[in-house]
Amino acid sequence: MIKKNICFIWTVSNGDHQTDDQPNKKHLYEFARLVKLDFIFGTWDNNDFKIVKSGNYIIDNRYRVDFFGDLPQIVQELDKSENKITYDKFIVEFNKILDTTNVIVVHDANHHMKTIISESIRANVPLRYDTKLLIDTISFKHNLDKPTIYDLAKNLKIKNEKEIELLKNIFIKLYKS
Repeated sequence: MIKKNICFIWTVSNGDHQTDDQPNKKHLYEFARLVKLDFIFGTWDNNDFKIVKSGNYIIDNRYRVDFFGDLPQIVQELDKSENKITYDKFIVEFNKILDTTNVIVVHDANHHMKTIISESIRANVPLRYDTKLLIDTISFKHNLDKPTIYDLAKNLKIKNEKEIELLKNIFIKLYKS
């Protein structure tokens, strides 16, 4: 692979999408809301990945969303976080990362990308991802049938880490194989 800028993305949402359709303004209520986005941005060169920037965005949406799951834990994490950001500012900041990205890597692109795209529609800020190569590790260079990220990591003998680290290590191992 020629020198490429790669962005690994993992989202946490308030549930599953209630439709298989693509996000659109008319049916935004059917799409899960973004709660947190973890990312690792770096450079792939000479079969080696170097991290340039990593972090997360915790979306300050507790007044706009009915959470599923443990609301107090999410609110505590939000209150402690220095990375909390509103939807519209998040999309603008995330676009800055995407502007320098050649490749986006996710696990289960259908869920994660729909979550991010629906938030960009809610914020009325276009998401600039359409010229990027999208790699979905759910079906990338293995013969497992729609594995979870944990099943894929176990199959590849990658130790249990945070999801974003698992994603990065899974992609690197699959790409090099």
